[in-house]
Amino acid sequence: MATPARMVQLCCPSCQSSHWTIDCDYTGAHPLGKKELYYDEREYTCPNCGKTSCGYIVLQKSPVEFFLQPSEHYPMSQQEFDHWLRIFKAYFPDHPRLSRVGKDWHPLQKPKLRKGRTVLNVIIGGTAGIVTVVLLFFPLTTGTRDFLFFASIAVLLACHVVLKQYGRKLSQRRTEAAS
Repeated sequence: MATPARMVQLCCPSCQSSHWTIDCDYTGAHPLGKKELYYDEREYTCPNCGKTSCGYIVLQKSPVEFFLQPSEHYPMSQQEFDHWLRIFKAYFPDHPRLSRVGKDWHPLQKPKLRKGRTVLNVIIGGTAGIVTVVLLFFPLTTGTRDFLFFASIAVLLACHVVLKQYGRKLSQRRTEAAS
């Protein structure tokens, strides 16, 4: 399986000029019974000297997530997206993807943080009752992952409170039993 395409800046082994291309780190040749070639083993044609050869050196690569935007799994800041978009426009001015900028190709805007209050009831044991943990003014997002993170912290805090109370009751019982 091929990895997502990305922009790659290559340095020609003959004339040392650089140029940009769009390529994949792994092309998916191996599952098809072919040898997977690294960038320096692949043949490219230099736009400056016109020579086609192997041995190109990778100078830099765009992040894999650039062409995957908008992506919940690979979010990208607007600033980073704009940086790579400037390079993309400069070196690939006729690429059809440019017509999609701002429409269905843009960085995923992270959900807005909101101040909120989450009440989490934790039932510990049959007789311990219900311990209520209130998280006030924690920055919560609409994302499930963030809620689960804060909820797990709340559970840990609740367990700590219950164990502390249990420890006090146990100490009291020992003191009463000793006297």
